Amino acid sequence: MQDYFKKNSSLGKVFLELYNNSKINKQITVENSKTGKPTLKISGNYIHSAYNPEKEANRFGKNLHPDREIIFVLGLGFGYHIIELLNNSSADIIVIEPDLSVYRSDFEN
Repeated sequence: MQDYFKKNSSLGKVFLELYNNSKINKQITVENSKTGKPTLKISGNYIHSAYNPEKEANRFGKNLHPDREIIFVLGLGFGYHIIELLNNSSADIIVIEPDLSVYRSDFEN
């Protein structure tokens, strides 16, 4: 995974440092959904749909208020919802992920 950051140095040294200082939490598991896309489980609870996480995120995106200037997102997961926000809004998007192991899982999958 470090090769990814080296090849994409525009991500910055801060992201590489976060990645290097994180460990996978044993309560976090990654499974393939029924569509083959990865889905995240934390303490046995799915963070995304176990069937079709992209479709779930698309439904989420349709309920947005496109006139917002800033959107705060609590939780990165695998970013399906972030992609929908980017596709359906011109707002500045601020993502807060307090668990570095989720961040690491995201980049490794």
